[in-house]
Amino acid sequence: MSDSGFWTKFLQRFCVVFLIQLIIKAFDTSFEVSPDITFRGIVFTVFFCVLWMGIWYLAGWVNRRLKSKGLLVKFGVNLLLAFSSGYISNKAYELGDVYLFGNEAMWEGVGELNPELTFGLSIFYMLIYAISETVDRERKIKEEQLRVKELEKRNIQARFLALKQQIEPHFLFNSLSVLSELVYIDQDLASDFIVKLSKILRYVIERNEESLAPMRGEMDITLDYFFLLKARFKDALILNNNITGEDLEDAYLPPVSIQMLVENAVKHNKLTDKKPIVIEIRRENNDIIVSNNINKRKIQGGSIKKGLRNLTKRYRMMSDRAPVIEDDGANFTVYLPVLSKKKSLP
Repeated sequence: MSDSGFWTKFLQRFCVVFLIQLIIKAFDTSFEVSPDITFRGIVFTVFFCVLWMGIWYLAGWVNRRLKSKGLLVKFGVNLLLAFSSGYISNKAYELGDVYLFGNEAMWEGVGELNPELTFGLSIFYMLIYAISETVDRERKIKEEQLRVKELEKRNIQARFLALKQQIEPHFLFNSLSVLSELVYIDQDLASDFIVKLSKILRYVIERNEESLAPMRGEMDITLDYFFLLKARFKDALILNNNITGEDLEDAYLPPVSIQMLVENAVKHNKLTDKKPIVIEIRRENNDIIVSNNINKRKIQGGSIKKGLRNLTKRYRMMSDRAPVIEDDGANFTVYLPVLSKKKSLP
């Protein structure tokens, strides 16, 4: 505990103890109701405050060692401490009053136990103990809730990073495969291809630590990627980009979302000049819609749709909306919810 925390708690306890001794004085007729400060009153206040501050810290030390014990054991030990504190306080008060101030007559007829003071102080002790336990329990519950939230946050961030790391090697290997073919066909085109590819890879790496990317950057990188695909497939692949400048305002998506859908359209379909694959990108309300006609080709081992599952998981980590996927046999369409920067991971 810091020094400021220690002194704050000390002052809080002192105020409680001081208030209790004022209550005792109010019910003790030996203390005359007078604005004058008496020596006996000062001695009683100092004695009581010192004794009960010591009792409080002693009780705290005992209870720290009872953390692993059951509720009944804790209650029993504190009940014993309460009675002992009340009895010791009463006897010390009596002895001090008799030997320091010669008030033997005032204590005549008062029993050894003096239940009014002993039990009264015991009740004060148990009230303070109950309040302290309640406050401590509430504090522990809040700390546990914060700890759980922090663990959940770290878990989400770790899972999100793992999902994004799946994108990079997958994307790179596919792009290098295209480049390997172009090198033998058109070296100038291959040079442009390398420039575009480097821009895409730089974008993917730079966005790796982020959960969201601006729509403008996503479209730029998608068009660069389409250039790479167009270099290979030429008229067998067509892109209808209906995204306007207004569609880009305050719009965010998980990084490389649109590019992945374009890549999937090429991966899962046959591309021929007679039956080209037409990809359309547009915005409707709060969705970016990416669709393509279907001319399915067989994929060895079948499609596991890893990219779409990856994308859906990323959305669910940030939003209560997830991509909607439609396949009517003729067209494959994905609705990507547009997110705001506030939807980023905590």
